[in-house]
Amino acid sequence: AGSDNVDDVAWYTSNTNDTGTREVKTKVPNGYGLYDMSGNVWEWCYDWYGTESADTDPTGSSAGSFRVRRGGGWSGYSDYCAVSCRYSGSPNLRLYRNGFRVVRASSK
Repeated sequence: AGSDNVDDVAWYTSNTNDTGTREVKTKVPNGYGLYDMSGNVWEWCYDWYGTESADTDPTGSSAGSFRVRRGGGWSGYSDYCAVSCRYSGSPNLRLYRNGFRVVRASSK
C-alpha cells in the first residue's frame, strides 16, 4: 500500500532476513499519510473471512468462524504485502508476527 515498489513501504522476509519487526515509520507512508499498511506485522482485522467477489460488501462476510489477516509481515514473502492479499485466522490466534491497528469513526 503506497508504492509499486514493495521495498519503499514494507518490511518482509527479504529485507529483514527473518530477524523480527522494525521500528514504525521507517518506510514511506501511503497516499493517505498512513505508515506500515504493508509488511512488518500481519494486521488482524475485525472482518469475518469468507468468499469475496466484486459484489461483496467491503466490510467482508456477514458471519464466519475466522477473521481476516492482511498486510504481510517481516517473516513472509513480498507478495503477501499486496493490498489484495488476505488470510484467515482464528479469533483466538495469538502469534508474534500478528498485530492490529486501532481505528475509530470520523467525527465529520
